[in-house]
Amino acid sequence: MKKTITAILLSLGVAATAQAEWKFGIGAGAGVFDIDGDLEVDGIPTSTEVDLEYDTGDIESGFGLNGYAANGPWMIKASGSYLEVEADQNIKGGGDSPDLNFERTNLELTVGYTFYNENDLKLSAFGGLKYVDIEFDIGAASTDDDFTDGVIGATASYMFAEKWSWDSMVDASFGDSEGTYGVSTGVTWMFAKNWSTSAILSWETWEYEGSDFETDADEIKLGLGVMFHF
Repeated sequence: MKKTITAILLSLGVAATAQAEWKFGIGAGAGVFDIDGDLEVDGIPTSTEVDLEYDTGDIESGFGLNGYAANGPWMIKASGSYLEVEADQNIKGGGDSPDLNFERTNLELTVGYTFYNENDLKLSAFGGLKYVDIEFDIGAASTDDDFTDGVIGATASYMFAEKWSWDSMVDASFGDSEGTYGVSTGVTWMFAKNWSTSAILSWETWEYEGSDFETDADEIKLGLGVMFHF
């Protein structure tokens, strides 16, 4: 009897240890993008409406990092990015084209759960928080504000070859912003035991209303990322 109880306890201990095995990853990437939208700013010195048009050639600086911690069906993801672009923009209704500097900081933290994992297909849902800080500089004038949203979404990953997967995601966020929606899809290649690379095409539409500005835009990105898993 004692041997049986000991065996059961050992089995439970091994199972608990296996269940508590955490996996981690950290990565970075680069890519090309296009932003097309509108901006209305109050008090420069009057209300000014501007067509927003930026692309990769307008970058002043930028970087992005992301990582995850996974345990069984649960996954915690964190990401952060900074972008600064500057280019001449057209004032609606005519007028000079101001040199418009746009800075954006993104921070996001989510918790996801895999509810389906069979036949090489994995489906997950996630929720969390997103923080965005936006600043515009037009000549000597500037305006900035920050926004915190709740974010929800879902992902799908299909292993179509031994080391290749097709990964897609949809998400939406609401709160301080007027709403943000995104879709992405791409492929991931596990080219080494602890390394993977991904090529992702994404589309996002966003709208923010600050204390003295309103802006909305569509943003398309094609990115290439590398991640280290441990």
